[in-house]
Amino acid sequence: MEQKYLIDTNVIIEALGMAMPNEVRKFVADLPPIISSVTYMETLGWHKATIGQLAPIKDFMSKATILPIDHLVVEKTIFIR
Repeated sequence: MEQKYLIDTNVIIEALGMAMPNEVRKFVADLPPIISSVTYMETLGWHKATIGQLAPIKDFMSKATILPIDHLVVEKTIFIR
């Protein structure tokens, strides 16, 4: 069974914003993108993003499975944080 990850806002911003080492950025880029609705809102609403940074983020988001905000997502978020 393939291991799946719920990707957090900071991971997307740091990895696609070029703030992480190449190996980490490649790992994140190669993951099946699974995010919560909260991560979707936080990432695309990132106030410090430049147009150049938003392009790969929007591309990443267009391929993502976006989980609705429900009790399971809330509990998983609390656990991860």
